[in-house]
Amino acid sequence: MVWRPEVSPATLILTSAPSDFAIVTPINPAVLGTILARHDAEDDTWLVIGDVAGDLYLRLLSPLAIGRPAVLLPMDDAAELRLDVALRFFRRQRGQRVGLLPRALQLTPLQRARQMLLLLAFDIHEAGGTTRDIAMAPTSCPFIKSSCFI
Repeated sequence: MVWRPEVSPATLILTSAPSDFAIVTPINPAVLGTILARHDAEDDTWLVIGDVAGDLYLRLLSPLAIGRPAVLLPMDDAAELRLDVALRFFRRQRGQRVGLLPRALQLTPLQRARQMLLLLAFDIHEAGGTTRDIAMAPTSCPFIKSSCFI
């Protein structure tokens, strides 16, 4: 469940704000949405927070980032997308409504269908299925509990 922020501009990187900043609003997870996943690593924490407007992917570089958050915004080719994700985070933190994810971060119907097929193939493989089982999956496979996957 780790997203490489250098690959995914949808991942918001948070660090601890410098002590010079007297007033920093702590993160309130209850306002942001439902925590769908959490991974605590040795150096950082990864969160997926669900919301009807789109999931929020957070990487906290420090345990202090919850109480004194500061956005780390790399100035790469995806800087504008990263800034948009950061603005969405600020709005959600304030309890304001946010729109859908930027188009560049949304999956097309074809990408979504392909992703679901890849996840299905992975699930079948992990359950002990063969490549033949994976090839037959859309029609019938003993490793699939539901016949509708798209």
